[in-house]
Amino acid sequence: MALLLIMGLTYTLFLWMSRLLHLHICSYNPLSANEDRLHDISAETPNFDVIGLIGTQQQRTLEAYDKTWIDRRLYLHSGHSKREHTNRSGGVGILFGSKFREQQVRRVWTPPAKLQGRGIACRTTSRVLDICPIAAYYPPRPHRNVDMPKYLAACQAITNWIDTVLDQLPKSCTPLLFLDGN
Repeated sequence: MALLLIMGLTYTLFLWMSRLLHLHICSYNPLSANEDRLHDISAETPNFDVIGLIGTQQQRTLEAYDKTWIDRRLYLHSGHSKREHTNRSGGVGILFGSKFREQQVRRVWTPPAKLQGRGIACRTTSRVLDICPIAAYYPPRPHRNVDMPKYLAACQAITNWIDTVLDQLPKSCTPLLFLDGN
């Protein structure tokens, strides 16, 4: 009898832990993400725990990133601005599901100013999870050869920024890459 009770408690604990460790994630390019569209995305994806939003076309505010709540879900966003390697198609964000709380956010990274709106990363920890979603938006390949050096420089700069973030993560942290690689 005691063995069955222990087995039952172990199985219950296993189910509880597997639900906490199991993540539903997706990468999504909304093409534009005003506040109404963000609420629609949140309503359309209630079971997703982490969503990388790439190509939001939201502009940068005074801060390197913005933190807001969309239907009681934490949303971190880095908007685009007029810089060397950005355009109005930029803007990236991470929308967290109900498993995550603001106090679990340990650090947020954004790329240098010339790449503003091309990337955001956020290390988030809980008792059982240690993840770092990284959303990055690479520029589309240019049609003209004369624009190729600028394109390659932007791609290399984004990749270097991602490498910098990954180098700063502890080994216990699992990176989640959300990319629009064009």
